[in-house]
Amino acid sequence: MLEQFCNDNNLSIVDYYIDDGFSGLNFDRPDFLRLLDDIEEGKIDLVITKDLSRLGRDYIMTGYFTDIYFPKKSVRYIAINDGIDTKTDNNDIAPFKNIMNDMYAKDISRKIKTAKRQRAYQGMHISSQTPYGYMKDPQNASGLIIDNEAASVVRMIFDLALEEKTLSAIASALTEQNIPTPSVHKARAGDTRYAAYLEKSADEQVRWKGITIDLILRNPIYLGHMVNHKSEVISYKTKEKKSVPREEWIIVKDMHEPIIDPETFEKVQAILQMRFRVRRHEFDNWLQGKVFCESCKQPMSLQIKDYKDTKTVIFRCIYGYKHPTECSGYRSIPYNRLYQMVVNQIAASLPEGEALPNPLSKSYIQKHVDSIFIGKRQSGDHQDVQIELTNPISGKRRKEHLPWFLNY
Repeated sequence: MLEQFCNDNNLSIVDYYIDDGFSGLNFDRPDFLRLLDDIEEGKIDLVITKDLSRLGRDYIMTGYFTDIYFPKKSVRYIAINDGIDTKTDNNDIAPFKNIMNDMYAKDISRKIKTAKRQRAYQGMHISSQTPYGYMKDPQNASGLIIDNEAASVVRMIFDLALEEKTLSAIASALTEQNIPTPSVHKARAGDTRYAAYLEKSADEQVRWKGITIDLILRNPIYLGHMVNHKSEVISYKTKEKKSVPREEWIIVKDMHEPIIDPETFEKVQAILQMRFRVRRHEFDNWLQGKVFCESCKQPMSLQIKDYKDTKTVIFRCIYGYKHPTECSGYRSIPYNRLYQMVVNQIAASLPEGEALPNPLSKSYIQKHVDSIFIGKRQSGDHQDVQIELTNPISGKRRKEHLPWFLNY
């Protein structure tokens, strides 16, 4: 159809851009990005699609490209079936068509969510990934069967937990036995989504973490129960997910063969509950979840040091402390010093004329900082600290201003 249109109008075809299998709500589609690159290089002065929905279904972003980006780059845009041609002024219907395309995507998303919810209540496995210890039943795409190799590891984990081994001790035991982590196990089984884990070093492929052990020990899937709705999509546009509280999970009992018996599972839950620790301090960490070691990229932990009736709050790389040969030595940094550096960076990044609110709030700080990689190198009395802010401070700022770096 598009070729025929070009032939009928004596238009030369420079290239084809096809994004089959990608949602029109996603503007990070590979070939769409390639199209933008070609436009930036001046290779393209005309873009043709079958209709507006083929350009995109997000009415805001689609309108941006048709009304702002394409005209700015002197690119003509034609949507054949919708009668849209930016060379003419007869395009008043375009915004309404974009809204209808967006509403269609929202309706489809709602129907898919409802259908998945019903399948979950029926005890079907609806996730694209199978839990460690199981694999998809070749005779029933919505069922699970035991993966014997991984199931033996799961049983070992529960046995060690019954011996009241700590999470880190269990992780160390599995690591010492060179047992592949769940992601590596899936990659070796042929799951291409985990192929990148096979590129890691041999040591990394068998290095277990306590959080992985904790997730396995608390998962009722090993009792033979189907567990769904552990997360949900925040918006049909972004596809980002958020965790669902445990009490809202959809659990249907006795849907597949169990790996762990109920008595063992309950004993382990009791042990885990006994280890639950109340919050050791009331310090309000405004940078919670935002600080990572620059060397090993592991999250840094907040610690409060008591010395001669003086409390010092620091961020510390626990992973580097436990694995000194794998982390190049970025050990800790005072909380107050880091906090002030972050505030200074945010203030310097604000548009001209805009000032920091007074007083500052935790939500404001966290809103403007997506992730911070912090490291410290000491040379005598000199300290060189680098902060990288990867999230834009204001939508008005141009993309080429990111990321920001600040050296002290």
